[in-house]
Amino acid sequence: MKKINKNFAERALKKLLIGSQLDGLQFGAGHGTVRICFAHYSEKEPDTLWLNIEVRKIAIIASQDRLKSISTEQLSELSEEDLLPLLLRHRRERVNDVWLGDASPHLYLSFESGRVLFING
Repeated sequence: MKKINKNFAERALKKLLIGSQLDGLQFGAGHGTVRICFAHYSEKEPDTLWLNIEVRKIAIIASQDRLKSISTEQLSELSEEDLLPLLLRHRRERVNDVWLGDASPHLYLSFESGRVLFING
């Protein structure tokens, strides 16, 4: 990803997602697809955002400090039975920060609790 594209994408994601809460889940059209709903309970527009996840390499990392010690290549794909409880444990948590990976467009969402949702790009 070109640096200019990465910067643009990160600014857009921050504007859309920071302050929103993980609010719901929906099964996608294809096998293995899950949509995560983020909602702003304020006057902010848009008030509802959907993140479509088609890969199962997802992790909740305890803190941003732990990110340095995690090898994303070693993450295994999760089944729906493992993925859904992982996401449900973090429902209603507010998003504090959003960024993309440097080498790959991995998506990182940092929550108020300090935990980070990693989605393999």
